[in-house]
Amino acid sequence: MKISDYVKASVNENGFGFSGVSKSDQLDHYLRSTDYDRTSYEFNHARMILIYDANLDQEVKEKINKAFLRTLSGN
Repeated sequence: MKISDYVKASVNENGFGFSGVSKSDQLDHYLRSTDYDRTSYEFNHARMILIYDANLDQEVKEKINKAFLRTLSGN
């Protein structure tokens, strides 16, 4: 069984920020709302779900995902 962690991405003037989503009511909102898109990253024993605003340009979404991967790798 894989453990899932949920991370909300935000866009700010300094780039992107990432914060964990731990409250179940917030998580339900992010997962059920069409206002948000998600990308899933699968690992051996865990899965990380990156959540971001659906109305962002595709280019911005790609940059968010690249920045998130850099954060995961520690770079």
